[in-house]
Amino acid sequence: MRFAHDWGRAFARPNRSATVHRTIVGPALLAIASGALWAGCTDSTATAPHDTVLTSESVRTVEMGIAYPMVRIQPGQVSLAVGGHTSLRAKLIGPNQNTWMGRDITWKSSDPSVASVSMTGWGGENTGHVVGHKNGTATITATTESNTTGTVKVTVGNGSTPSSSGNGDGDGNGNGNGNGNGHGNGRGNGNGNGNGNGNGRGHGGAHEPGGMQEQINTGPIRSTGTFAVFSSSSRSSQGESSDNLSVVPGGSGLRITYRPDLAGGYSPVRFGMAINSPGTGWYYQRMKVRFSPNWTLNGNIGLKFCEPRTQQQGSVSGANENHVISMSDFLTQSRHAFLMAFLQGPYSQARDLFEQPLYSSNADLNDGAWHTIEILFVPESRPGAGDGQYRGWVDGAEIAHYTNVRFLAPGNQAGWPYLMFDPTYGGGNNSPSSTMYWDFDELYVSTR
Repeated sequence: MRFAHDWGRAFARPNRSATVHRTIVGPALLAIASGALWAGCTDSTATAPHDTVLTSESVRTVEMGIAYPMVRIQPGQVSLAVGGHTSLRAKLIGPNQNTWMGRDITWKSSDPSVASVSMTGWGGENTGHVVGHKNGTATITATTESNTTGTVKVTVGNGSTPSSSGNGDGDGNGNGNGNGNGHGNGRGNGNGNGNGNGNGRGHGGAHEPGGMQEQINTGPIRSTGTFAVFSSSSRSSQGESSDNLSVVPGGSGLRITYRPDLAGGYSPVRFGMAINSPGTGWYYQRMKVRFSPNWTLNGNIGLKFCEPRTQQQGSVSGANENHVISMSDFLTQSRHAFLMAFLQGPYSQARDLFEQPLYSSNADLNDGAWHTIEILFVPESRPGAGDGQYRGWVDGAEIAHYTNVRFLAPGNQAGWPYLMFDPTYGGGNNSPSSTMYWDFDELYVSTR
């Protein structure tokens, strides 16, 4: 099943009623989910003694604009009650994807009054022990001797459990309860109570409404054969090729590579999957995404993740409507990746469903870390009524809720028969300035 390359390729620009001011913060390198849990002390900074035996983490290399060793903090998300505690470990990754545990790591909290961090394990695997002190958020940073860093956000309060002595790592293995507070879906276990089904392909969960029927549930993706790939192995004049889709080295997930020969406004590769039961207009999607640390839009304003496509347009001529899950950076047209939905159709409608408030930091994905994004489309009372809903979440935090969405033209048949990945590097004509990528994993889709 092959679709036209793209219609409505350009991204619409937002209407602004006031000037938006935002402080630009440089992204940290890499922090992804997994986990080990323990108890700890309350210092704001923890450093290994100077006589610790040095390892290869003291050697910094840069390849394709990425500094190594990269730092993965485990777990990738932390929620604590006041007085609660947990442990963090730093896993390092070299340019050839070899891994080792950090031995000479400096741990630091951005706000020790909210969450402090101390360290033990000198001469072995350094562990950062985090304690929650008052409601709020703090960022814990792990820095190697070569000055590469990773971060993890710690949320204290909001009904979290007093400690995090859970027995699992939230890594899709069906055993874990995440950080001990019942989230358990840090790596897509996906049933909201951390019990999974034993293989990392748990059903439902997070913000999926009741009564939904599972349509796609990939679990950890380990093959490009999960999808039908429409791009040829021969590189097109625009830079499109099936070679731009690959499995994430040393792990699960698929990597979409953007090279300098990709023309702005085009996709590096196209692939998709049919939805067996299109449903009656209810559509829920969850997946994990991660951008390479050197990601930039290079003056463009957006990127399409994928396009859930509706049924035929009734009496309206033209292709099926495609409503796009995407990211934008109208703010700087450079390094940010704000999750949004972009509607294409009906009647050539183009509408941006931005995060609320505009440029919310909760919606910014561009920190080199894995993030879980969720999308929910609630149908109109009748096709064309314009009273449908869109809701979006990033790592469990709601970033948008619209109640006046028009998904369909009058007379259309409700339903979502196909999920198309046509990840356009667009909203402009600029090519990538260097080779970079974004990854996705653990795709889950349900309809009703």
